[in-house]
Amino acid sequence: MTTSTMPPATPASISLFFEQGAYVFRNVGGLELYAVNRDVAPSYVCGDECLADWQPLAAPADSQPVGDWSVCPPGGSSSQWCYRGEPVYTYRRDRPGTLLGEGIDGIWTRLKP
Repeated sequence: MTTSTMPPATPASISLFFEQGAYVFRNVGGLELYAVNRDVAPSYVCGDECLADWQPLAAPADSQPVGDWSVCPPGGSSSQWCYRGEPVYTYRRDRPGTLLGEGIDGIWTRLKP
C-alpha cells in the first residue's frame, strides 16, 4: 500500500514544485528560497551587510498565516514571510534555476518542507 502526502499549504506569492522526489519552494519569479540553518547559527540576524546579498521575502501588508508560513518583522518598516518561525530570503545573485546561495558561509540552506 502506498501512502501519499499532501503538499504543504503556501501563501499565494510562493510556489511549490516537486523535483527529484521532494518539494521545494520558490518565489513567483522562480527564485529559490533560503533560510539560515539554526543548528549551525542559532542566533544569526541578517543585518545591513547580510542584506546586501540576501533579500527578505516580502509579505504584503494584508498577509495572513498559511500553514507553516507566518509574517514576521524583518527589523524595518515592512514585513517578510517566515517559514516555521524562520525568516525567508532570496539570494540576489541567483537566477531562476540556480542555487548559488546554497551553503554560503556554511549557514544558508535551500528552503524545503
